[in-house]
Amino acid sequence: KAQKDKNLDVIHLERLIDTRWAYWYTSIKKINMRFSELLEVLSVLSNEGDQTARAIGILNEMSTLPFILTSLSMEALLQTVHCASLGLQNSNVIQSVAVNLINSTKESIKQMHNDTFWENINNSAKLIAEKNGIAIENSRRNRRPLTLNKNLNDFFVQSTIGHNSKRCIDTDENLQSNNPKYLFYTAIDR
Repeated sequence: KAQKDKNLDVIHLERLIDTRWAYWYTSIKKINMRFSELLEVLSVLSNEGDQTARAIGILNEMSTLPFILTSLSMEALLQTVHCASLGLQNSNVIQSVAVNLINSTKESIKQMHNDTFWENINNSAKLIAEKNGIAIENSRRNRRPLTLNKNLNDFFVQSTIGHNSKRCIDTDENLQSNNPKYLFYTAIDR
């Protein structure tokens, strides 16, 4: 209904199957394409219906900058994999073309490791966040600060080289489970 009210073509999410990369790609592409409408629908569902708690949870999770960053970066990654997948499924593809396609896909994924890629993703995510009234700064959840046990402070080693004098472990880089860049690099380095 939200799509029709805005005179947009109605799109539906695909059923996700672990082995079907195309469904994952098209679903995340559709989520990014209709992000504002999804937030609108979740907002309505969070106030009425039998799934209010679920809608509130999804709305709270989607209304964060890390979610938008992860969503946009994974769309870019899955798009690259999807193009390669379609090319390799062609019955007329010959071995040398397939090898070139795989090598160019690997190179495209390597290019996603550079700062320019992340700057573009970050800028796009900030535009989407601003458009939807999502806080850009300090958008991660309020969590209890992580501190080292004072008795073990002298034994803390952050690298194999030696003792790190920097004692603060509550930084965005160290909260890797909530860091979209860390999650993305983990996905492409596998």
